[in-house]
Amino acid sequence: MNKLTNYFFEREDFKSPLFLSLLCFIVGIFFSRAVLSISIVFILLAGLQYYYEEKTLLINRFSIVFIPIYLMQLFSFFNSTNIDYWQNLSFKNLVFLILPVAFLFLKMPSNKIKARILNLYLALTLTSALINSIYAVYNYDLSSSLAINSKTLSPLIGSNYHDLSLIYALTTVFLLYRLLKKTHRNYIYQIAFWGLGICTYILSYRFAMVVFTICAISFFTFNFSNKNNNWIKLFILITIICLSTFYSPLINRVKTTLYDLKSIYSDVNPNYKSLGQRWAAVKCASEIIKNNPIFGVSSADLSTEMENQYEKNSYLLIPENRILIHNQYLYYAASFGFLGLFYFLGLIGFLIHRFIKSKQFLGLLILIVFLAHMLIENTLAYQIPSYLFLLTMLYFLNNPISVQKAAVSIVN
Repeated sequence: MNKLTNYFFEREDFKSPLFLSLLCFIVGIFFSRAVLSISIVFILLAGLQYYYEEKTLLINRFSIVFIPIYLMQLFSFFNSTNIDYWQNLSFKNLVFLILPVAFLFLKMPSNKIKARILNLYLALTLTSALINSIYAVYNYDLSSSLAINSKTLSPLIGSNYHDLSLIYALTTVFLLYRLLKKTHRNYIYQIAFWGLGICTYILSYRFAMVVFTICAISFFTFNFSNKNNNWIKLFILITIICLSTFYSPLINRVKTTLYDLKSIYSDVNPNYKSLGQRWAAVKCASEIIKNNPIFGVSSADLSTEMENQYEKNSYLLIPENRILIHNQYLYYAASFGFLGLFYFLGLIGFLIHRFIKSKQFLGLLILIVFLAHMLIENTLAYQIPSYLFLLTMLYFLNNPISVQKAAVSIVN
């Protein structure tokens, strides 16, 4: 037990405020939203503590580019009628101010601390996927019936399957990146990569499955001529084929997805169809954007405005299925107008430019996963996805050490 504990922690680590803050952050992702919220304040205090000790101000100026996202929410006060909800959203979105300010002063952690935190993250992710998969298989019939309605079991480890699907997708991309870098511990990454992929298929998390499938195809493409571990590749391929052919929850999820797509391009009733309802919400939000193109209607009033638009045109949805827009880009356009959307797109362009220029290709891959997720969810409107987005983007944006060098010590 001591050996396992020492693998993730050393006594010296607990003298680092940043290590303790990141530890709370990782634990909070899987076990406690309250701990996750507190970790953001701890990260800010760690940055201020570093500045106090060093007595020097070395500003990580790139962090400033995230602060206007919070200012848009703050200034939407002048365009809001629901002030109570505006206050609530302003409080929930404080992370867009706190984390960027923290990274203004924060010194990047040592490679040892980064490795230990990342090891813990990978261990909790894989443990979560394994336990939740066993739970799903144990409740096979329930999992299968839920998949018919585009739902899944509530996870034993993790807040909800939407957050876990994104977490598993991000971890899959990281593992693929390390596999393609061909580290000396390559077999560990292979076990983790394929194990997480199989668990994703068992759990039938749609977004994570799509990301894993793309990553698996990429892996086979780049390693087509590599004959090492062919038996492992064959075993994994057979396992995935068997799951796709005989595993009822996965089959039902695929059938439901294909049937949902028909509600978008044909006259199928969109009610109780996940993709159909989201497409109806897109059309509803588009009308709001058309009527309020410059400044939007404010995020506090968006829900009310969409309800009013649904009353004018239900898009065949009954009241209980009239959902808020599930698209980050249209959400910004509807809430803050094209001014807000253009700033957000400019921020994305800036991140892509910086990652390419600094050869932060892992950061670029992770950003692409987030951008894809934003097409189907209001990613930055939810706690865990928004916290992960900010922390990873700020890290790669301000990290002066190349990813290749920083990741050498991981899993060592």
